[in-house]
Amino acid sequence: MKKNSERLSHLFQGYYEKTLSPEETDELFQLLNRESDDEQLNALIQQAWLQLREERPYYTTANSDIILNSIIEDIHHRRDDRVEERLPAKLFTLKRVAAAAIVVLLAGAVYFISRRTPAPAGTASTSPAVLQNDTLSAESKAILRLANGSVIVLDTLKSGATSRQGNMQISKAKDGQVLYKVVDSAAGFAPNAINTISTFNGGLYQVQLQDGTKVWLNAASTLRFPVTFSGSARQVELEGEAYFEVAKNTRKPFIVLSKRQQITVLGTHFNVMAYGDERILKTTLLQGSLRVSNNNAAVLLKPGEMAVLNGSEQLAVNHDADTGEEIAWKENLFNFRDAGIEEVMRQAARWYNIRVHYQGKIPQNEFNGKISRTIKLPEFLNILRYKGINISVAGQDITISN
Repeated sequence: MKKNSERLSHLFQGYYEKTLSPEETDELFQLLNRESDDEQLNALIQQAWLQLREERPYYTTANSDIILNSIIEDIHHRRDDRVEERLPAKLFTLKRVAAAAIVVLLAGAVYFISRRTPAPAGTASTSPAVLQNDTLSAESKAILRLANGSVIVLDTLKSGATSRQGNMQISKAKDGQVLYKVVDSAAGFAPNAINTISTFNGGLYQVQLQDGTKVWLNAASTLRFPVTFSGSARQVELEGEAYFEVAKNTRKPFIVLSKRQQITVLGTHFNVMAYGDERILKTTLLQGSLRVSNNNAAVLLKPGEMAVLNGSEQLAVNHDADTGEEIAWKENLFNFRDAGIEEVMRQAARWYNIRVHYQGKIPQNEFNGKISRTIKLPEFLNILRYKGINISVAGQDITISN
């Protein structure tokens, strides 16, 4: 087995660096299929990877799952090319390659394609974790601007700390969220008092509004809201992306104003993506019902549907939206489906606080799968490099060339 693991380690390295000949690629697949016992195969894979990581530290655990998934993709392509006519049919049994991938995952690999199921909305586990600087590539940063112009840096605010605005108490809970609560009805309302909470690149934050509505803010997002909802409607303004769990109040609709559209609800769970650098705005409904409108049209959404507003101001409904994909950011994941490099890099820029430039023709690669946002920028860029993207780095400036 030692001899096989040494050879497999060499073939893995060559496969990653795209230096294998067609014969060596065939040999790699044959080695993966040769062992008659899954346990022997798993041990062989693990031994080969440990050896490769010791010899070449560049091959981190973050790369292992990607390479094995690429092998699976290659198998499909090789089937299309009718390679099976000259290779044993059992070579294409995905069970063995999948078993190898599981071993690497159990060893602590950062996954690229995930089978993770988000926790149900409303449970404690759906709250974004308080991000730790030593585990994330970008710090969690958010500020709260009060109606009087003063600014609170939320990351430095201690749990339990409070501030007062009229009859409202603003506090920071142990889980990091900002809470608004009526504490003194005799103190009087401040109907025109508007607060603004903003996350910077690489930041996530949660706020609970005076009516009990919970809002999760993605990176580079801003929410403007009244300290107290004293009028006939509960109206907020959003730039960026946020997930809402709206407290039900049939007498007072909840309205979200965002770039080029208005969303009206009574009580529901939904996600809004309305960044200024995105041509398309997306509103995805998970529970309840809501109405999305602009100057040209209005649509009513049912759970599992998405309203899409394109650059021509046309409003359409996707009746079979992938809700998990749309709120993956809330679980601290990138989630790509047929995404072009520009879409991928816009998300990366907001998370890693980078500037992206393009030289020559923009690559036409498409990306699918999930990547944990806890990985550092170099690891993220290495994933793109492995997928064929040419990248150069100069400080916070990332250049993609063809």
